[in-house]
Parts: sequence; C-alpha cells; structure tokens
Amino acid sequence: MGKIIENRRVMGLTLAGLVVVIVGCAALMAYMSTGDRGEASAQDSVDTVAPQQMEIDASDSRAEDLYDSRVEDAADSAAVVKLLDAIGIGDVIGKAETTVSTEDDAQVLTVSLTDAVQKADKAALDDNMKLCAQQIMALMPSLDKVQWTYPLMTAGDADEAVTVSFDKKSVAKGLDKEIDKYGKSADAVKELLAEQSGK
Repeated sequence: MGKIIENRRVMGLTLAGLVVVIVGCAALMAYMSTGDRGEASAQDSVDTVAPQQMEIDASDSRAEDLYDSRVEDAADSAAVVKLLDAIGIGDVIGKAETTVSTEDDAQVLTVSLTDAVQKADKAALDDNMKLCAQQIMALMPSLDKVQWTYPLMTAGDADEAVTVSFDKKSVAKGLDKEIDKYGKSADAVKELLAEQSGK
C-alpha cells in the first residue's frame, strides 16, 4: 500500500511538472508571436515617399511665378524657401530639410528627405528630382551643385542611404542650353518648362 501511495505522488509530481512545462511553452510561443507582430508593425510604420510623374506646367503665368522667385544670393534662406515652394518640391518629395553649404568653393544645395523611398520608386523619385534640380539651378545661378539624400528601403527596412547629385553640366544633359541661360528671363524659364514637359 505504501508503494501505491508513493507511485501516486511521483505521478502527481510528474504531471504537475508537465503542466508547468506546457504552460511555459505556451507563454513563450505567445510572446514570440506578439514580438513578431510588433516588429512587423514597426516596419509598416516607416513613412515612405510615393512619387508620381511630376506634372510640368509650361504656361506663361507659371514661368513668370518661377522667375519672380529667382534667388540671387543662396545665403538668403527666406528666398530659397520661397523658390522651393514655388517649384512645389514638397509635393514631389514630402517632408525634407534643405541646406546650402560650401564645399571646395562650390555652393551646394542639399535636400534631405525625411521619409524613406521604396526601391521600386527610386527611379521615379530621381527623375522628378532632376526636373526640380534643373529649375533650382536655372533660378539660383550662384549654385554649383544640387543633391538629395534619402533612406532607401530594400528589405523592409530603410537600410541604405542614397545621395544623388547634379552639377551645372550634368543637370543640363538633354537640354538645349546651359542651365544658367534658362534663368535669364521669364521667357527663358518658359523654354525650360516646355523642354521638361516635352512640348
């Protein structure tokens, strides 16, 4: 009879141990699945730019508005902001920080995007930004270079920093004139817009 009671105690302790192990495993699995969802939602919450083809208005009034926003002194931050607003750069790239700096005696405008760019959208964004860079450099003749930087999402994370830049020569590639000549008058700005729009 003593052996039967002892066997029941051993079985009871064994069953209690198994229950503890099963509950522990269930809790661990629940935690891991919640952790995965937390990671996924963190990745999903990364803001991204969704660029669309930039529409170029080549009307007389648009050309005059842009020409009226021309910046003579790149150090005049209020004038730079006015020009970028007139170009509509915020509609193209969303939130960004803009700085003008000097690198090896060259004045450089840097546009740093706040939001990430999906790899599939990189070419569209860069094409739009080249159009913006052409307008900026035509209307800010003291600039030597325009560049933009952004985080690129390649595997669900914004894990690669990209910088694209154009100087006066490279930004004018595909245009009929040197970039400075498009900022000489409202008519010259209209020519640039017409070339950009393919009209």
